[in-house]
Amino acid sequence: MTDLLRTCRTVLPLAVLWLTGCGLGDKTIAEADPELFATPPTYSATIDPILEQSCRPCHGEDSPGGIRMRDYEEVKLHRQAIAEAVRDGSMPPGGAEGLNAVEKELLFRWAENPINKQ
Repeated sequence: MTDLLRTCRTVLPLAVLWLTGCGLGDKTIAEADPELFATPPTYSATIDPILEQSCRPCHGEDSPGGIRMRDYEEVKLHRQAIAEAVRDGSMPPGGAEGLNAVEKELLFRWAENPINKQ
């Protein structure tokens, strides 16, 4: 399965819920779709595409942001700080569009268990 297909399989089911305004009630995102979170997210298939779209414009090669996120090793090194900045809302700054709830949950789960590069 290609990385794009894995990413679509990971993000699309809950993105539909989010876009249609369907609430989760008292359920967590993982409880709403347990199959989506049955295995830990991998860096290459899940986290890298999220960072590419949402973070690397400011945290890439010529980074005006404080933490560079150019590759797996840099992201793994700073994973806890990245997750905390997303969790507390300090990233992205200035009202820029941030990650959706599914992307956040995937990032938090990967930050807890970053051994999955592929």
